[in-house]
Amino acid sequence: MKKHLGLLVLVVMLASCNSKVEVQKRTLIPLPKSASADAMKWIPGKYLLAGISEKTGNIFILDVSSGKTKKLAELSNSKSTNDLFQKLCIVPDGRRIVYSDSGSLVCLEIDGMKKRKIKTEGNPLFAAASPDSRFLAYASPKGVFVVTLEGTGNRLLSKDPALFLQWSPDGKKIAYVKQPEGKVKIYSVEGEKLKSFTDGAQGLLWFPDSKKLLVVKALEFGTAEAESGSYSSLACFTTLPNPSGAAASTWLSLSPDGSKVAYNFGELKPHMEKNEKGKEEKVYYQENSDIYMLDLKTGSTVNVTGTPDDWELYPEYSWDGNYIFCYKKRQSGKDYILTPQLIDMR
Repeated sequence: MKKHLGLLVLVVMLASCNSKVEVQKRTLIPLPKSASADAMKWIPGKYLLAGISEKTGNIFILDVSSGKTKKLAELSNSKSTNDLFQKLCIVPDGRRIVYSDSGSLVCLEIDGMKKRKIKTEGNPLFAAASPDSRFLAYASPKGVFVVTLEGTGNRLLSKDPALFLQWSPDGKKIAYVKQPEGKVKIYSVEGEKLKSFTDGAQGLLWFPDSKKLLVVKALEFGTAEAESGSYSSLACFTTLPNPSGAAASTWLSLSPDGSKVAYNFGELKPHMEKNEKGKEEKVYYQENSDIYMLDLKTGSTVNVTGTPDDWELYPEYSWDGNYIFCYKKRQSGKDYILTPQLIDMR
C-alpha cells in the first residue's frame, strides 16, 4: 500500500455525514485502572506503554501482558498548559524516553532509570526523535531546533512557533504545524525549507514512504503530498451546521504499514440553544465516541468498538498493528475518569 498512496483520491462520508457505517466490534481488553494516565504511547518492539499522569506527575511503564506498572520518574510541573501527549517522546530504539519538564528536555533510560538533561536553546516544549535514534527536533519559544540526544550540535531549523513535530520515516525531513494559522511546514534535516502548505491543520503524521502526510483539520482529515503540497480530503466529520462537539473528533493514528487510519468519532445530536441575539437555534453536540477504522485500500470505514453509551478516545496503533490502545471515558460525579484499554485487531 505504501507504494501506491500517491494514486489514492477518496472522499469517505462518515456517520454524521448521513452515511451508515458498519459495526465490526473487536474484543476490548481492559487494562488496570492504576495505569490510567493523561498520555500514553507504545514503546517500539515491546508490548509496553509509557504514560504520564497529570494528577500525580508520574511517568511510568505499563506491561500490557502482566498489567504491572513501573514508575520511572516524576514531573516537577505536570499542571502546565502544554499537551502532555506531546511532552512524551519515545526514542525509536525502545530504550529511552525524552520528555520536557520545567523548561528542560530530559532523557530517561527505561531499564536503568538513569536520566540526564539535554542541553537546549530556550525552554523546549515538545520533542521528536529521529528514526535512527541519534537526533531530536524540539520546539521552544525561540523556534524549532535540532540537537543530538547527547545534547551537542544545537542548531536552529526555523523561528516558527510549532506543534506536532514529526520526523519523516526516512530521517531526511521534519514536518510541523506552524501556529497559530495551522500551516504545515516541511524542512530538510539540514535546514532547507522544502514546502509550506494548507491552513487550519491541527495535527499530522507521516506515511511510511515519507512521501505523504496525514493531515487533520477541525472537521476533516486528508492526505498531503510532501513534494507538491497538494491536499486531498479522505473523510469529513460532519456537514451539519453549528457542530459544537465535532472538534473533539480529531485524534488520528496511522497503522504501521500506512494502510489504515484509526480515529475517535461520536454522533452529533441536536439541541436547541439561544444564540448571542437571544434567538433559539439548533446546535449539534457530540454525546458519545467510538473508535473507527478507515481502510485506505478499499475506502471502507468500520466502527471497531460499537459502544453507543460509552466514550472511547485517543486511539494509538501498536508498533506491529496487532492492537489499538485507547481510553474509555466515564463520568464520576462532576469529573471524568479515563480507563485504559486495548482493542484486539488481530
